[in-house]
Amino acid sequence: MQVAFHRMFLADRAIRAFIASTMITAISQKRSPMPQANTPESTLLAIKVILNASRNQIASRENDTLKIRIQSPPIDGKANKAFIAFLSKQTQLSKSRITLQSGETGRQKWIAFSGIDRTDLLDRLGIQENPHGKREEQE
Repeated sequence: MQVAFHRMFLADRAIRAFIASTMITAISQKRSPMPQANTPESTLLAIKVILNASRNQIASRENDTLKIRIQSPPIDGKANKAFIAFLSKQTQLSKSRITLQSGETGRQKWIAFSGIDRTDLLDRLGIQENPHGKREEQE
């Protein structure tokens, strides 16, 4: 019994160390820890949300992360609802096709857009993807 518990403890410790090192590497390289997953069925984007802004807007991009300002305060999930509503309006997709994958209580969020490819999604958000993989905002 004690050996089994010790093995579980070591495995749990190794997993936590791996996750921590992955996050530290991602932060030090200023990139998102999860890759951009694109399938014909959905597109996954990393988005940093800034709350209590003066207006709702797509502010800028940092590497592969889109920065969006939202007016709503972070109270009882209202900010996430306002954020999804803003994305729905910008992309002309129904709210049911936009899913918050992770980051419900944080600023860094992973959003899945179903039924739209990456190029079309970025066009609807006003972001151009250049051939070198870096995105530029459309003027």
